[in-house]
Amino acid sequence: MQNDREPEIDLNEYVKVAIKRKKIVLIIFFGLVLFTGAWSFLSPKIYEVSMLIEPPVNAITDTGVQNWDSGLSIKAKIESGAYNLNIENALDLAGIGPKFGVALIKDTKLIKISLMETPDKTDLGKKILVKLLEELNDDYAKIVTDKRNRIDNQILMVLSQISTKENEIKLKNEQFKILEDREPQFLNEIKETKANSERLLAKREAVFERKETRDDVSALFYAATIQQNMSYFTQLQNDLSDLKNKKESTLNAVNNLKNDIGASRIEIRNLNLLKDNVQNIGVVQEPHVSPWPIGPKKKQNILIAAIAGLVLGLFAAFFVEYFGESFVA
Repeated sequence: MQNDREPEIDLNEYVKVAIKRKKIVLIIFFGLVLFTGAWSFLSPKIYEVSMLIEPPVNAITDTGVQNWDSGLSIKAKIESGAYNLNIENALDLAGIGPKFGVALIKDTKLIKISLMETPDKTDLGKKILVKLLEELNDDYAKIVTDKRNRIDNQILMVLSQISTKENEIKLKNEQFKILEDREPQFLNEIKETKANSERLLAKREAVFERKETRDDVSALFYAATIQQNMSYFTQLQNDLSDLKNKKESTLNAVNNLKNDIGASRIEIRNLNLLKDNVQNIGVVQEPHVSPWPIGPKKKQNILIAAIAGLVLGLFAAFFVEYFGESFVA
C-alpha cells in the first residue's frame, strides 16, 4: 500500500544545521549589518525640500469649492514629467530631471510636492519647486484670466444698466417736480371756481327773492353759468385726482428704480466676490527645507540588514549543508 503522507518537517534538524554552520550564518549576518551601518553613517544626510499647494479655484458655492482641476490630475501631470524639460532648461540642470514626490493630503485638496536633496543642493531644490509652481500657474493662467474677463464684462453690463436707471430716475424726478408745481394751481382754480359758483348762487337767490322784478332771462343766465362752473369744478377735481395719481405713480416708479439699482449693486458685489474667488494654483506653504535630515534612516537600515543577514545566513548554511559536498565533488 502506497503512503501518500507528506514527510514531516523536523525543526530540530534545521536548528542542528544552523548551529553546525553558525560561522557562515554569523559571517553573513555581521558582514551585512556592518556594511549597512558603515554605509548609513558615511552617506550624506538627506533633507526634504517641499511645498504645499492647492488646485486652482473656479468658484465657491454653497456646496463647497469648485476647482478647475483635481489634485489627482495635477499629481499625474507632475509625475509624468510634463514640466521637467522647461525646468531643466530654465535652471540649466544638464538634462538631469528632478524626481518629484507628489502626495495628496488625506481629507483635503492639498498637494504636497517634495524633493530629496543633500545639504549642498537644498537651495537648488527650492528653486526647482519655485519654477514648477510657475509652470503650473502658466498652465491655468489663460482659463483663469478668461473667467475673470467674462465676470468683468458682466459687471460693465450691470453698471450700464445702473447708469440707465439713474437717468430714468432723474427724468422721473423732473416730471414729479412739474406735477408738484401744477398741484397748487389746480387747488387755486378749484377754490376760485367754488367761490364764483357760490357768488352766482347768491345772486340767483337774490333775483328769485325779488319776485316783482324777476327777470327770467337773468335767471336763465345765472343757471347756465352756475352749471358751467359746476362742470368746470368737477373737471378740476378730476384733473387734480389724476395729477395726484401721476405723482404717486412717479414716486413708485422712482422707488422701483432705486430698488433695482440696489439689487444691481448687490449683483456687482457678488460678481466681484466671484471674481476674487477665481484663483490660480494656491500656495499654502512656500518651498522650504525640513529642519532635520530625513535620511539615511540608520536604525531602520541596520534593522532591515540584520533581518536580511539572518535570512541569507541561514539560507547559505542550509545550501552548504545539503549541496556543498556535491559542488566540491
